[in-house]
Amino acid sequence: MTCAFTEWVECLPAPNDTAQTTAILLMNHIFARFGLPTRVDSDRETHFTSEVMEHLWRLLGVKANFHISHRPQSSGQVERMNWTVISMLRKYVSSNHRDWDVKLPLVLMAIRATPHESTGVSPFEMMTG
Repeated sequence: MTCAFTEWVECLPAPNDTAQTTAILLMNHIFARFGLPTRVDSDRETHFTSEVMEHLWRLLGVKANFHISHRPQSSGQVERMNWTVISMLRKYVSSNHRDWDVKLPLVLMAIRATPHESTGVSPFEMMTG
């Protein structure tokens, strides 16, 4: 998940990509820490468009905005960040790839501490001042 304004990124290890797991992760790790957004932009993957998520968005009063299917440029900011996270993880994880979840917080720390070219400040500075 990437904040469009601050460029702050959150990545959460998940046992699967079901709508129920997505809803639990969003509630416990994103909304509980940062509060409720007015709008969430996402692709049209079923774990975002399911009945479970429709109910969650309605219950919380969050507007869900879905990007056009098969158009990665619709979610370019998130796609670029996904590529960056994966690229950095590949450099740091062991050859058996079993420790990626241990290295993920360090990768996120590096991304959050790096000044963004459009703002000149890091996502960390944008979030904390």
